[in-house]
Amino acid sequence: MTSCTTSLVHHLTAYGHLEGEAGCGIIEGFSGNKAVKIWSDYITPNTNSAASQIQVNGNNIPTTQGSTTTLSFINGVADYTVYYPDAGEIKLNFKYDKTPYNNDPFNAMNYDEQFVVAPAGLHLYSDDAGADCAGSNAGCSKFKKVGEAFNLKIKAYCESGNPAGPVTPNFQLDDIDLSHLLIAPVNGKPGNIAINNFAISAADQGIHLINNQSVSEVGVFQFQTPALDYLGIINAINSTTSDSIGRFYPAFFTVSHTAPIIEPACAGDNFTYMGQAFGFLTPGKLTITAKDIAGNTVSNYSNTDGENFWKLSLSDATQRSYSDTTGLSAINNSNTLSGIEVDPVGMTRWENIDNAYDGSGDTIIEGDYLSYTKNKIAPFAEALDLTFNAAGLTDSDGACYKANHAGACLDYTLAINSLAEQRYGRLMVANAYGSELLPLTDINLTTEYYDGSHFILNTKDNCTAYDSSYDVINATGINWPAATYSVNFSNGDINAAGSGVLSSGSGTFTIDQTPVPRETGYVDYQFGIKNWLKYDWDNNAGTADTSPEARASFGIYNRSRHLIYTREVY
Repeated sequence: MTSCTTSLVHHLTAYGHLEGEAGCGIIEGFSGNKAVKIWSDYITPNTNSAASQIQVNGNNIPTTQGSTTTLSFINGVADYTVYYPDAGEIKLNFKYDKTPYNNDPFNAMNYDEQFVVAPAGLHLYSDDAGADCAGSNAGCSKFKKVGEAFNLKIKAYCESGNPAGPVTPNFQLDDIDLSHLLIAPVNGKPGNIAINNFAISAADQGIHLINNQSVSEVGVFQFQTPALDYLGIINAINSTTSDSIGRFYPAFFTVSHTAPIIEPACAGDNFTYMGQAFGFLTPGKLTITAKDIAGNTVSNYSNTDGENFWKLSLSDATQRSYSDTTGLSAINNSNTLSGIEVDPVGMTRWENIDNAYDGSGDTIIEGDYLSYTKNKIAPFAEALDLTFNAAGLTDSDGACYKANHAGACLDYTLAINSLAEQRYGRLMVANAYGSELLPLTDINLTTEYYDGSHFILNTKDNCTAYDSSYDVINATGINWPAATYSVNFSNGDINAAGSGVLSSGSGTFTIDQTPVPRETGYVDYQFGIKNWLKYDWDNNAGTADTSPEARASFGIYNRSRHLIYTREVY
């Protein structure tokens, strides 16, 4: 029978030698209310510290012989029911010793006086804070780190359908198997549990505590016990499953990387001007791997099937910084990060977090454009560190990059080295002069770099683009309205033509007058260029670098450059 459940009707029969009969039978004359002595014995367990009492027809039955309970007999048979709010094997004793049946005990016909009472069921639960995961998905609040101990309780309960009801303190059973079910992520890896077998002892008083249970995977789980035999009764207790418990989350992360490869701005010539933006030829990769307390990889930290157990967000450059490791670049700009300017802010993206249950994901380092702060020094090879700060490597549960689960959250730094040079450069534009009747052609512009002592022609520059026509948006080319004119010229009288890419550091362009008028005179102008080729032409560190200035003069004879010496003979 089941604890806290009134039994089916049992029958107590007055049975004995019948007067005038050769044998025994039902004593049908034994009728009416009879005061029968009824007492109980505890068989298994043979003691009852909880003092649980069995009831017959709603009356508590003592464990010693003495008091009586009234039973109503009809034709020698009395009906009764039994109720026991506990578990175990119980024996009921009946005795009627009044005249004329002194010391002649009665036994129930078709009923074994020893009977087994099993709990209504077992209830598996954790009463640790945050254990309940009603949604059974990744949206549940965090509960325990993977591998972290938590309390799992197994309660033998009394009332059918009411696991929250009374306990059966006398229930004892050895060798109970415990298993688990992965509820979410649905297609994830189930992992293992630390404790998969237990016993409920007398000391448990019907509630067994597993205080060192743990799971080896991220997710939401349920726990199960199978159908159990009890005191000889097969499947006396049905199988049971807990509510969803979780969410279990990683203890910490480990990090590995593949460094990005720098692409020089002048890739074919393997250099970049200081102040000029350069990016990455090959993106870098930061691999985050989720771990349990012992440092084992946990597979279900993933976004596979869109279940969102991946909780780490790393979205933009605010989570990382670059720093120069050459010690050669000065910091003189509020937009720089340790000597290297992010221009513009780059991006990262997560990859490989939703295509396999492997517990890892890659953040791709791409889209960053960097520039060294301009500093008038000799060329040097690029060397820098990329640091991902601890906050950017910490997920919404607080799991972060650590040396081990007990350590502090750490930054992660990777070195980026390059054989490419950084060169401090400038652009030079030659003065031009000639007849007012012809264009000024082949005006030379060149790039130079500082070799540590002098500026010399940058013959490796085969990449700098130029255009003598003015680009308002980029402020490059010749801005004729801003030029200074001699008396015969004004804005609109002069134009320029010529564009291309420098070859071995040199290029040419043309300046001409509009067809009418053809006047003598000059114009002073600036050839607008990108910031990294501007220079401190006024030799004043307190002012901004400027584009190079030049003069175009019309009406001045330019003798042949092929003559070494001439003289007139009179």
